[in-house]
Amino acid sequence: MYRLDRDKRVNNLTGFAFELCPVGRPRKRESGQIARKRKPA
Repeated sequence: MYRLDRDKRVNNLTGFAFELCPVGRPRKRESGQIARKRKPA
C-alpha cells in the first residue's frame, strides 16, 4: 500500500522552496557544506 509520509512531503516542499528563494538557496548550500565538514571520514 502506498502512503505519503508527512515529513517527506514537508522536506520535499521545503527543498523546492529553497531552490526558488534567493535567500534560501545560499543557506541550503552553506548547510550542506557544514554537514559535510561534520561528517566523519
